[in-house]
Amino acid sequence: MTDSQKLDFLIEQAQENKMRFDGIEKRFVGVEEQMKGIEKRFVGVEGQMKGIEKRFVGVEGQMKGIEKRFDGVEEQMKGFEKRFDSMEASVRGIHIVFENEIRPNICRIAEGHLDLFRKLDEAIKINNETELMAIRLRMLETEVRTARADRVV
Repeated sequence: MTDSQKLDFLIEQAQENKMRFDGIEKRFVGVEEQMKGIEKRFVGVEGQMKGIEKRFVGVEGQMKGIEKRFDGVEEQMKGFEKRFDSMEASVRGIHIVFENEIRPNICRIAEGHLDLFRKLDEAIKINNETELMAIRLRMLETEVRTARADRVV
């Protein structure tokens, strides 16, 4: 191969290499543009993340508020439990008084009323007998008067 052919070959190889490098350069430009696009997206995502972070801080504050409210409700429930326990003890005491004192007294009063009712019934019976005797007496008196009047006439 002659020098001229070698030189042509080298020029040809250099041109092919240049074309390859131009292709690679274009690819790098494309990759560079893609990287810029990705960078813009990351900036957008970073902004969104900051927004989300702010929202989480807000939610965290709200959760602390809710937690405080639940603590307050929990304290109220403890107070209600104490009051309920106290009321339960009072009701037990009232139940015991009712069972031990009031109920027996009511039974005694009822027995006394029953005795009074029986005595009243007996008194009414005697009164009825007295009235019947008074009626019979009047009838007999009337018969005696009539019999005397018949004798006199």
